[in-house]
Amino acid sequence: MQGKAPLGRGTEKQKHKNTLTGLIFDEFNNPYTPVFTNKKNKKYRYYCNQVLAADKSHPNHLRARFPSHEIESYIGGAVRDEVEKLSAETEGPILDHLLKHHQAIPTYNFVRSCVKRVIVYFDHVVIRLDPTKFKKLVEEYLNVSVTGSDEKFEVTKPFQTLRGRDTSIIIQSGEKDILDISAEDTKKLVQGIVWRDEHFDGVHINEIAKRENCSSRYIRNRIMGSFEYFN
Repeated sequence: MQGKAPLGRGTEKQKHKNTLTGLIFDEFNNPYTPVFTNKKNKKYRYYCNQVLAADKSHPNHLRARFPSHEIESYIGGAVRDEVEKLSAETEGPILDHLLKHHQAIPTYNFVRSCVKRVIVYFDHVVIRLDPTKFKKLVEEYLNVSVTGSDEKFEVTKPFQTLRGRDTSIIIQSGEKDILDISAEDTKKLVQGIVWRDEHFDGVHINEIAKRENCSSRYIRNRIMGSFEYFN
């Protein structure tokens, strides 16, 4: 996942809150809607595009379903990268404070306040942003006043996909080429991403280790390694 601090940017748990409901579509205006699966008494969340999911032989099937934590973190991180533009602050102590403490704003509130639409293409997303509510958001959570802006804008972020367990797709930053790493490292990376998604959805590391017949330390290392590669 793209981001300078994957574990610290609004990663608070948003139980039963689907951050991107009604906001995320493909370029053909087909929506991604929240779906749930239950496995071993654990609930897993996804965003699924039913139209793209219909044809498993088409390349678009690769982007038909995203684990909720992955896509929400990816979009949340991309929005947080635009703090300076959203605030209309160009320098000074207020901007410094925003850049240092914006993690205090819950990701759910951040995204729901500032994102108008997310459009998922095959290898990139376009995020349409409206800064008009950002000023109030900052005042509420950080107790500072910013200049604010009424000018809507959009940002484009690249990504790559990796096939995870049960044909789910893991969204990744396109800043590094997945083909540049060895087959063994790719396997470890995929493991880390899949286990990371499970862990963030409530599965304890010890449970994953027992199921995979390996140590909890190995699971933890693979999870942390999945963050390090894409930073």
